[in-house]
Amino acid sequence: MYRNPNQREVLIQKPNYKDEDEIFFYGGAKEARKAMKNLSNGGKALYIYFLTNANNYKEIIIPSVIEQEIGLTRSGYYRAFEELVDQGYLQNPRKVH
Repeated sequence: MYRNPNQREVLIQKPNYKDEDEIFFYGGAKEARKAMKNLSNGGKALYIYFLTNANNYKEIIIPSVIEQEIGLTRSGYYRAFEELVDQGYLQNPRKVH
């Protein structure tokens, strides 16, 4: 097999999630690669945060909690949130009072 000087072979190791309390990612590789290419760093962080939920899962989110968990500033969170909405990763966002 031909190899370029800058090629590397790697072995990806992932934990085997059998614990029902452990959250794992939901998403396809094609979608994830698209997100990595098209989203800002803040958008990627928020996208990964939301990947821990099942498809069509509805969650009431508290920005300050998410900001603290993933290390975004308040303005960074809102920019990332709008980016995910604009690019179709989040659907029908609405405020809950």
